[in-house]
Amino acid sequence: VIPFTPLGEHTLTWYCPTGNRTASMTEPKEGRTIAIDKSMGLKFGDTVYIENYGAFVCEDTGSAIKGRKVDIYIEDCKQAKQNGVKKAKVYLIGE
Repeated sequence: VIPFTPLGEHTLTWYCPTGNRTASMTEPKEGRTIAIDKSMGLKFGDTVYIENYGAFVCEDTGSAIKGRKVDIYIEDCKQAKQNGVKKAKVYLIGE
């Protein structure tokens, strides 16, 4: 059994390639990379499950990522804008 720790409902947004590595120095990858606010108790390398979206790895931060907000990396910039802003429950996996 893999333990899940509820982190509450978060605001979801999407971001697309900037040509830069993530704040953790990885290459961002769709389906894996998210940006988080580290002051919320998450650290780089933590895996979270976002309800209805799947599992992601905390690899990035950003100046607009404050509090209960998660920015999901996606390759298609047009799709990132179309996805808009959503809400979902987030869980820390494995702790």
